[in-house]
Amino acid sequence: MEHSVDDVIGKLSEIEAAAERIMESASEEKRKLSDAMEEKTKQFDEKLLEETEIALKLTAQKLDKEKEEELKVQREETNSLLLAMQQKYDNEHDAWSDRIMQSIVRM
Repeated sequence: MEHSVDDVIGKLSEIEAAAERIMESASEEKRKLSDAMEEKTKQFDEKLLEETEIALKLTAQKLDKEKEEELKVQREETNSLLLAMQQKYDNEHDAWSDRIMQSIVRM
């Protein structure tokens, strides 16, 4: 009987050692998976940041172009208005001066 108790204890020790190896292996595999997920997350974040920066640059360029086009239109309209005002002044300056002089003389 003593021999069989020793055999059982030996087998239990072997089982316990095998279980510890399995647990260590599982822990190592878990650590590897965790490291891999962290790396994938880091790569995803970097890619997302890069794509976001590109999209922001493109949007800024588009807005700058639209702004420049709008400013060009505004400058052209302003120049056209100033030219029209100058022409009106050039054409009617003498008549305005005469009316002003007549108003002053009548007083």
